[in-house]
Amino acid sequence: MLARRRFLTEAMWAKIGPLLPEMKSGPKGGRPWRGNREVLEGILWVLRTGAPWADLPPECPSPSTCCPVLGGLVNDYYRKAA
Repeated sequence: MLARRRFLTEAMWAKIGPLLPEMKSGPKGGRPWRGNREVLEGILWVLRTGAPWADLPPECPSPSTCCPVLGGLVNDYYRKAA
């Protein structure tokens, strides 16, 4: 199997990573949180390819993880911009 190319270089991640909030598990527990970088890579994959969330590659976090994170980041941006 071929390794998927990352969208973020180490230099890019060094600048972006500290700006993202630390994600915590919900009050009910659930699966351990995937790292912010993995989630952001999944979001960028969907945005770059135009593929539906359901087509995320298996090495990415699930669509039910990535999609709400993108929505939350967009909402936070618009709340702060207003």
